[in-house]
Amino acid sequence: MREDIDALVTLFTKKLSFDVMLHQNLESEEMITTVKEFAMSEVHANRSCVMMIVLSHGKTDTVGYSCGIGR
Repeated sequence: MREDIDALVTLFTKKLSFDVMLHQNLESEEMITTVKEFAMSEVHANRSCVMMIVLSHGKTDTVGYSCGIGR
C-alpha cells in the first residue's frame, strides 16, 4: 500500500498542485471526526475543489478497517 500512497501524493502534489493532508490507519470514529473537523475548518475556504481518497485493506468483497472490523 505504501507505493499506492506515494503515487497518489506525487500525483496530487507535483502534477495537480494540490495541498495534501495524509491520515493513516484511522479507526472509524477518528475518520468521522477528521472529516467533520475538515468540513468546519477554513483550510478549504478559498479552494475550488476538494478531493478525499480512502484506501483500505482488504480482499475481494471484504474491506478491512484499522479497528479490525471487516465486511
